[in-house]
Amino acid sequence: MNNKEIMEKISELEQQIAELKEAAQKQDEPKAWKPDVEEDYWYISEHMTATDTEFSEDNFDNRLIRVNNCFRTKERADEVAKKIRMLLKLERYRDMFCPDYVPDWEDGNQHKYCVYYGMLGDRWHYNEINFLRDAVQVYFDSEETAQKVCDLLNGEGEENDSNES
Repeated sequence: MNNKEIMEKISELEQQIAELKEAAQKQDEPKAWKPDVEEDYWYISEHMTATDTEFSEDNFDNRLIRVNNCFRTKERADEVAKKIRMLLKLERYRDMFCPDYVPDWEDGNQHKYCVYYGMLGDRWHYNEINFLRDAVQVYFDSEETAQKVCDLLNGEGEENDSNES
């Protein structure tokens, strides 16, 4: 083998090493779980309840996976369903009490209020937020509105299943 052939061989090997490193890196990246064909999984039904089915890779199953509605266990599906039900309830209260309100995130002086469940005291509270925009938070137009929503949620007692989330 002459020097040119040796250099070409080294170049080929370096390319193969780079490809192997890339493949190894991709294997280490976390991937969303997807059931195997005929494996049971759980999803959240249109009734917002955990429902199980067997994966068959049909359009129904693939749609659920595409919208991230696929869970390994009933407990995990129940947990997410409770969160979704609470988000929908908060959105309904927002539409009832301040239907035209749109937070202006460019205006740091505009008061925005969100409600949250405080584990200490096991009650709903509100907080003023001016700069922190949470993708899944519902914002209300005033302190009075936020307090009214907290009062409603705190008055629901056992009917309010979000306390378990």
